[in-house]
Amino acid sequence: MRALRDPLTPPRLFADRPRSGAYLNMLLLAAVTLALLFLLGQFLQNARGLGPLAAGLAFLPMPGLLFAFGRVTPRLISRFGTRRLTLTGLPLIAVATAWLTRPSVHDGYVLGALVPLTLFAVGAGLSFLPLTLTVLSGVRARTRESPPACFRPRSRSAARWEWPCSSPCSSPCTAWPLATGA
Repeated sequence: MRALRDPLTPPRLFADRPRSGAYLNMLLLAAVTLALLFLLGQFLQNARGLGPLAAGLAFLPMPGLLFAFGRVTPRLISRFGTRRLTLTGLPLIAVATAWLTRPSVHDGYVLGALVPLTLFAVGAGLSFLPLTLTVLSGVRARTRESPPACFRPRSRSAARWEWPCSSPCSSPCTAWPLATGA
């Protein structure tokens, strides 16, 4: 196996334990979030008999709380720090996930979905930004400013960014201006 000249995530970033832990927590958080949304949606529709619209509306408090905590979390970070918020948010997510592992048709909406979704949203809202800051802390400016996943500049003075094709041997597919006004 050959090493890539410009890997998506430079391997040196995994040498830092807090950063590696944050990467792992972000991966698990994304997996749990997707599983929760899919399985709870299935439960609400198939076991509770809600229609697709009603099941979707049952999730509505979650994005509202995520948005609210997204606005409040920066102030909380400056007061309590990233570690405390992460250590508060992740257990809330674990409690909400454990709560949802044993759903009952007899539980009402409040106990069966609203309370665990609220706990999950508060925990996620408290965890997303601190985990992201942990991942980005101490990263050299060059690594941080180069787009890590999809976009690569043609040159330092390029006003356009390129979307690489799926084949590593092909030339860039398309180019379009991004936030540069070009």
